[in-house]
Amino acid sequence: MLRGDQIEGDPGWLTGELYDVVAKVDQADLADWQKPAMRQTMLRAMLQDMLAERCKVVVHYGSKEAPVYDLAIAKGGPKFKQAETVDTAELRRKHPEGGLMRGSGTMAVQGPNRTQFYAISMAILANTILPGVADRPVVDKTGLTGYYDLALPSPALRRPPPLLPGRRSRSMRHPHH
Repeated sequence: MLRGDQIEGDPGWLTGELYDVVAKVDQADLADWQKPAMRQTMLRAMLQDMLAERCKVVVHYGSKEAPVYDLAIAKGGPKFKQAETVDTAELRRKHPEGGLMRGSGTMAVQGPNRTQFYAISMAILANTILPGVADRPVVDKTGLTGYYDLALPSPALRRPPPLLPGRRSRSMRHPHH
């Protein structure tokens, strides 16, 4: 997952605006699309093609050294519990005041003193939530692969997580792939 602060030469709208993209998978690619291991790679290629064709944005990958934090399990193990459910419909019923985080099944319920996360993975925590708090990348070294329910102090979360309800977006149709 690529965060906005990892993009160089951002034209502004790339990280400042939201779009809904509607796309179709070519019949010839449908068998590969059904394989979960292939889907992320195919989706990345489709989005890159669309950005290049429609928006004249070209993607180049590179690496550079930068300070990071490691997210690790403390002595005695995690102090949070396995998620009660990862079903988004059930989470919406149980927590109507919450919002689903963009691109995930994680729900966030913000309170004055703490923000409760439901069905959050360590990857989402390390890649999406914590870098905004730490002002640098966070690397997940926990080895935990499940989904969890946990809370973080709201004052520590300077930027709220990206929630779906009430968001403004534009639609962009991408007819091929």
